[in-house]
Amino acid sequence: MDWNTIASCGSAFSAFIALLISLLQICQSNKQQLFSRRLDLWCATESLVGLYRESSKQLEWADEPQLAASFDFVCLTNTSLLQEISSCISHPMEGDYHLRFHLKLDELKRMASEARFVFKGKPGLAIAVFLESYQGLLFSLYRYEVTLGEMKRIGEHRRCSLEEATASAGEDEHRAKLFEAKDKLKVSFERLTAREMTGRIKRQIRLASTLKERFDMLF
Repeated sequence: MDWNTIASCGSAFSAFIALLISLLQICQSNKQQLFSRRLDLWCATESLVGLYRESSKQLEWADEPQLAASFDFVCLTNTSLLQEISSCISHPMEGDYHLRFHLKLDELKRMASEARFVFKGKPGLAIAVFLESYQGLLFSLYRYEVTLGEMKRIGEHRRCSLEEATASAGEDEHRAKLFEAKDKLKVSFERLTAREMTGRIKRQIRLASTLKERFDMLF
């Protein structure tokens, strides 16, 4: 074997090593980005989980008009992620507040979609369903507050009783949807906060490497 052949082989080997190092660096960078996305998403979700846990007792509503819906909305948005829309419930028919509210709902929907991609299997689905359910309850509370405003308007205009204003505004139908949204969030919360589920989520955030953890990530 002459020196030209040896030099060519050496150059090819060096190029292969350089390519391998580059691939490893890309892989490591992707893992770090995935870790950051999972961690940020889970921290945001945990803040909503804790807020719902604190607020859940007051969401055990009696089957009657929910005149304190705005207070429940404020409690469920009392976190850095949602605090900018807490005041929207007091101005449900004003354009600027309405736009701000729907932009935040879109953000929650985006987070739910992201959860399905960055977390694998059931953990991703559990996070996504909880975020979607949280968004759904906020929307139902907001819409119900509009109904309460309509009831008040009807009562003042017609000088009628609360029962008559309730019937005219279709409050019972909106209340049923509100209760449905509340029950859906409760179920998603219980599923997400089950010990096994939170354990699997945290293992994925740690970029699991054991055989068992890789198997868990598939389901």
